[in-house]
Amino acid sequence: MGNDGVRLHRIMINHRERKLVFEDQMRLRKGLVHIAADHA
Repeated sequence: MGNDGVRLHRIMINHRERKLVFEDQMRLRKGLVHIAADHA
């Protein structure tokens, strides 16, 4: 029972980190699009 709790906790942390990375990449991409549009 204890091991399952630890495993679930780890999965939740990994999922949250992956989501944050994904959001950062989306934000970066939007920023790059704006920069590219300004230089066009």
